[in-house]
Amino acid sequence: LLAIVALGAGSATLERPLLARDTALSLRLMDRAGRVAEMSLSARSFTLLYFYNPSCLDCKKASAEIARLRLAAPLIVLPDSQPELAYDYLRRAGIRNALVALDYQPLAARFKLKQVPALYVLQGGTPQNVILDFEPARLEKTLRDRGLIN
Repeated sequence: LLAIVALGAGSATLERPLLARDTALSLRLMDRAGRVAEMSLSARSFTLLYFYNPSCLDCKKASAEIARLRLAAPLIVLPDSQPELAYDYLRRAGIRNALVALDYQPLAARFKLKQVPALYVLQGGTPQNVILDFEPARLEKTLRDRGLIN
């Protein structure tokens, strides 16, 4: 009986770190009116985080490629500057149904972002892929392989 209790207590302590790592990522989102609200990402579902610079030409091309896709996961964009202009940028790029997050700096540090544009495929708060090449066929294949395109 003592061995069963010890085994049960040991397995409970082994599971705690796993649960702690699986906590949801929390983001500060801004709506079109400039109101900010906090949202936690589901620990199990996929989310796409798109880091970009509004004046970067490569980012504009990448945004156009993202806009032509029918994404099956939420897209959250993180501009490195001027987040108040992000919805206008998205409209010009043709990206619909994206949300703007204000957490560029902390998330760039957390994910060790080295360049923009960068599209992170997250499951919960954990990166599963990072896409740096926005060549249309490769971008579509990577997202389709993950089941993230309708």
